[in-house]
Amino acid sequence: MREEYEHDLPKINTRPTLEEIAAFKEKLIAVGEESACKGQKFKDYYKYHTRLQQAHRSLVYFLQVIYDDGTPGPIKIGCSCQIRGRRVTIQTDNPHKVVLIATLAGYRDVESAWHQRCANAHRRGEWYDPTPELVQAIQDALKGETGGNNTNP
Repeated sequence: MREEYEHDLPKINTRPTLEEIAAFKEKLIAVGEESACKGQKFKDYYKYHTRLQQAHRSLVYFLQVIYDDGTPGPIKIGCSCQIRGRRVTIQTDNPHKVVLIATLAGYRDVESAWHQRCANAHRRGEWYDPTPELVQAIQDALKGETGGNNTNP
């Protein structure tokens, strides 16, 4: 990415609004129409616009391992705009059943807040022990969901 326009493409840490995506699309169109544009700037803007759209569609997900005897195992807290594919990938790497137990609207900032909130149950990576407090927090967040817009951990 070129230094002359990298300030237009800040790191995406929060879920963008549709208005923010539309405003950036206007910039993308303008860049595409620039006669001096040699192509790389447009490609960088296009990639960024795609990342904005993905961030807007992202959900914080909670996947849980279920052992063969039915005992609930660790819970993975992650973020993705392709939850089904993510679950399938994790299932492929896990000898036990992996089930989606919840999704909440949000992006990396919301995921990070959940990681911090559940630090006392942290096992490894994005995996957490299914403590009663964690399970209750997930249930409370789901009860608080209004049309899929709750992002408060």
